[in-house]
Amino acid sequence: MDYITSFIMIALAATIHASFQLSISTLTLMSGHSLGTQQSHQKLVSLVISFVLGVIFMTFLLLTSGIYMANTMIHYGILQIVLWATACSALIIIGVAVWLFYFRPGKGTILWIPRFMAEYLTRRCSKTKSNGEAFSLGISSVVGEIIFLLAPIVVSILFIINMPIALQISGVALYILISVLPLVVVCILVNKQNKLSRIQKWREENKRFIQLMTGSIMLAVGFFVYASEVLAVRVLL
Repeated sequence: MDYITSFIMIALAATIHASFQLSISTLTLMSGHSLGTQQSHQKLVSLVISFVLGVIFMTFLLLTSGIYMANTMIHYGILQIVLWATACSALIIIGVAVWLFYFRPGKGTILWIPRFMAEYLTRRCSKTKSNGEAFSLGISSVVGEIIFLLAPIVVSILFIINMPIALQISGVALYILISVLPLVVVCILVNKQNKLSRIQKWREENKRFIQLMTGSIMLAVGFFVYASEVLAVRVLL
């Protein structure tokens, strides 16, 4: 597969990552608690930026450690086609799951994540007052949704490791940039003092579209990669 197609697939995988809502939910909840305690606007913006940096750091850590592990596994004789097949299967299975029950029924944007994680993040949001706490909360929001994020991350890693080192850096940067774009948008809106209720209202009104779009992209990427990387290699063999 040529490098342009690889970058397109990395961008699509990052779009899937960006579509998941736990980090956005956590960020808006943290911001709401900060406003409720009447912290200054400058302090709120500082907390939001620290949260976004925490998400960026954790995403970068997952990508780079995954690249190292994938290179090691292939070096020790684990066929890359097995990794491709596993990643594609995960994308398709999780894509169907997202279609069916990513958002819980009823009003609001409650997600299907373990209750202990939801309760933990809720408690942390209400107690976050320093930049360090906001940074670690950003990390926790990525960990809390790791079961959904692993599939697009692994697919991106498999594309990245087949590139020259300079393009690998570009691939990692592209993934991170796209995956955190919704958080950056929220950060800008908070900085411009837009009401958080408007952001939440938009999310509630469009949650079914987000759910359908995310699941559809996951299925499309999963089937395309399976056809181009798994079936094509089997035919050649």
